[in-house]
Amino acid sequence: MGDEYSEIDKKFRHQGLRLSNILRVLGGLLALIFIIELVGILVGNLTIKPVVAKWGTMEKGFWADALFLRDETPLIAPEAGELKLLQSNGIRVPLGEVAAAVTPNDFESTEQDNSNLQLRLQDLNRDISSLQADLERITRENTAKKAKLGHLPKNSLQGRSIKEDLTTIEQEKAITLRNIEHDRSEFQSLTTKMNNQKSGKALITVTKPGYLFYQYDDWETRLSPARAHSLTARDFERSYSSRTPDRQVNTGMVVGKIVQPFHQVIAVIANPKQTGIPAPGTSWWYKNGERTYQCPIVKQLQLADDQIIVAMDDAAMLPEYMPERRAKIFVIYKYITGITVPVQALYNKDGRKVVRVVKGDGYKETKVVVRENDGVKAIINGIEFGTTIISR
Repeated sequence: MGDEYSEIDKKFRHQGLRLSNILRVLGGLLALIFIIELVGILVGNLTIKPVVAKWGTMEKGFWADALFLRDETPLIAPEAGELKLLQSNGIRVPLGEVAAAVTPNDFESTEQDNSNLQLRLQDLNRDISSLQADLERITRENTAKKAKLGHLPKNSLQGRSIKEDLTTIEQEKAITLRNIEHDRSEFQSLTTKMNNQKSGKALITVTKPGYLFYQYDDWETRLSPARAHSLTARDFERSYSSRTPDRQVNTGMVVGKIVQPFHQVIAVIANPKQTGIPAPGTSWWYKNGERTYQCPIVKQLQLADDQIIVAMDDAAMLPEYMPERRAKIFVIYKYITGITVPVQALYNKDGRKVVRVVKGDGYKETKVVVRENDGVKAIINGIEFGTTIISR
């Protein structure tokens, strides 16, 4: 019997010790939770700070693979032979600058061509002299008719007839002047070519001012700014690989191009669910480093997959995007301006956003409407500029 009581006593003491341990552990956990909550409150109070609602601007944009549409003039080898590049790639050159020279392979053919050029120059010289004589005759006749008209009564029958003659004379004069200009231009071009052949080299000169590149992709005349009105998704999918000319070239080969620095269109594909559909006459922007460039929208085209092509006029024409046709740029489609606060100053209450406006030693919660939020700052309606609020 004594042994049984002893066993029971041991069992109760063991259970008592285990319960005591459990209570001790629970007490420790409660104390730890209390300390954590206390520290959280203290840290929260320490990190809370007053901030002033400011007037600010937020930009909304996206990264896009842009397609650049430019006015470009190919540089063409006038002869077959060895090509020598005479300028630095990417520099801006004036009209008439010599870009390259070709030493012809076939000198006998060049000499024969030189003889043909001399004959053609003689013909052009005769044509120009004849046209100039016609122009002098037309000018004399025009002067005489006008003098006669000045002595006739107004609205007389003979006067009306002379006015009709003067109209015909002016038309003949315009045609003659165009023919003289055409023949003179051809004469100058052929003279230059003949002089080049005499020197043993065919020079490639710049016919339009702009940026010179010894690179080409065979799209120089097909992707001008005018193409903005008929772009398709295929234009953005195509690979535009630039090539450089070989040392040996054939007649008519492209050896480079001139990018005219006056007009460029940047086209991007956008999601209208994100950007909305831009109205005619509005502008988007793009960023390059710290600078932002405004671009009026010239065309908006709908694609089959509910996306849109947006084409924008770019007056900046930054050289760093040349001569490649594609580049990744950051496009800004909207600027939002208003009262700006840190997102840490926004609190949730009953499913609404509130800010805590400082009032005396405490604060008053004020409901606000969040217009935009970029994760760092928010533009809101509901408080005035300069209001002091509490931010975490």
